Amino acid sequence: YPITLRKLFAVDFVSELTTLHSVFAVPALLGVSIGAGLGSGNLTTALLAAVPAILFGVALSKWLSTIIGSLVRRKRARGETILALIGAVAGLGAAAAGQVAPYIFKHAESLPWLRWTPPGAAASLLGTGDTIAYAISFLTLSAYALVLIASTYRIARRAALGLEGRRRPRDASEQSTTVEGYTGWRLPFLSPDLSALIEKEIRYAMRNAQVRMMALMPLLLILLRVFNSGDMQNMGRGGPNEFLTYGSALFAAGGVFYVFVILVGLSANSFAFEEGGMRTLILAPVDRRKILLAKNIAVAVIASVFSTALLILNAIIFRDLTVPNLLFVLLCFFIFAALSSMVGNWLSIHFPKRQDFGKRMNVSGVAGLLFIPMIVVLAIPPFLATLVGYFTRSMFNQYLTLLALNFLSIGLYFVALNFQGRGLARREIDILEVVREPVDE
Repeated sequence: YPITLRKLFAVDFVSELTTLHSVFAVPALLGVSIGAGLGSGNLTTALLAAVPAILFGVALSKWLSTIIGSLVRRKRARGETILALIGAVAGLGAAAAGQVAPYIFKHAESLPWLRWTPPGAAASLLGTGDTIAYAISFLTLSAYALVLIASTYRIARRAALGLEGRRRPRDASEQSTTVEGYTGWRLPFLSPDLSALIEKEIRYAMRNAQVRMMALMPLLLILLRVFNSGDMQNMGRGGPNEFLTYGSALFAAGGVFYVFVILVGLSANSFAFEEGGMRTLILAPVDRRKILLAKNIAVAVIASVFSTALLILNAIIFRDLTVPNLLFVLLCFFIFAALSSMVGNWLSIHFPKRQDFGKRMNVSGVAGLLFIPMIVVLAIPPFLATLVGYFTRSMFNQYLTLLALNFLSIGLYFVALNFQGRGLARREIDILEVVREPVDE
């Protein structure tokens, strides 16, 4: 084309103002600037302050879209891992910022370094009346925007010239991945076909970057409890201490409950990543109940790893886990696993959805809507057992109730598994049509 890359990038950057988020964000920033100008009596400087703020917002949006597009075009495993890491860090950072925000607002006067951040510089532009401070804030925010623009241009230029994602060719010896004599896993007390299915599911999960980054999400509960530890101590001193005696394990059980909630994308859409492998499952002479059982065991194994890490951190930081509490959590774990697997199998069979790379790994549509009441059902057994113990004034009755609910949940799961296995046999072709690759004709 008779146009340079810089001009193309400039046109593309300006077109970012026409995107949906810019259409709402830019007028909002202008409105805030006009309001601040009318309030301070200096409308001109307030409108000028909106220029670097809008420039920074557009530059940040363009930088994010460009870098995410670049990561998606790279090697799948590396790009997916970085994207998932960005999402996990952003989620944890947002949660931490929400907890720290009241402290920052209260002590903003004693934190002068905040004015060197982009939000601080923008706030200083609108709120200061000092000419020198105004100029410093203007230049600071403009510098942030220029750095983002330069970084975005560099990434876009490398993508346009085909300079990203290049790897050296591998030798023929490195390309061979077949291991002679490999017979697969032989798990004790399990049949060879069930062991092979469990191995396949575990290996799928181990190479899934989004699942690996989910291990960071339970840390959100640790952060929330750290920031609210003072409020919890006050509640324990002034609240119903007798109820807290029976409900002391609810905090730990809530952490395990949260682990199963974040794994909904696997349990309620278990065929999402099969693609062409679904055809292999259809042709395999394997009992369909074992296919579902293997997927449920794999999710339970992942949940156990996440839950163990969460409980270990909780014990190290707060030192409030006792043997009875651990027993309570263990019984809750089996209830959560049985109920979430039972409902997840039904949703996976009747509402399958293919997961595309670069999209969020979530349960959407009908499956996501139907799983909301199931979350409430999962929370009932721990609270019911705690109420039984509180009203009968007996820890024995509390754990006996939880044990009975445990046996009931596991029994219901295996009864439902028989019907769900037959349902999978009837709908496996429909599931293949949904989850296979679009070009897989």
